[in-house]
Amino acid sequence: MSLEAGRHIGSTTPRNFKTFWICSRKQLVTRYVDTLYRHSCIKAGRCHDPCDHDVHYAPISRARISEMLEWWRLTPVRKSRQKTEASSPFQPRQGNNDAISPF
Repeated sequence: MSLEAGRHIGSTTPRNFKTFWICSRKQLVTRYVDTLYRHSCIKAGRCHDPCDHDVHYAPISRARISEMLEWWRLTPVRKSRQKTEASSPFQPRQGNNDAISPF
């Protein structure tokens, strides 16, 4: 299956995935949203709005569980997870190889 814009997902999100050579749901299943968000910020040379993290996670969840979750319902989950982690998921962690490559 290919990536496409859908409910609550505009045409920009699939286009963003393609910049990381993600062209199908099968490829999307294997990606981690924290890594994609960090690399998207690095590529843009600035930090994106944290809601972009949630917008990108919605199609990943759809690819994994075949259900499109509204991205704004994922925001409290992300915020809760950030509070419990020792370091922010938006900063490359030392010794973490995904800080080098999203693949």
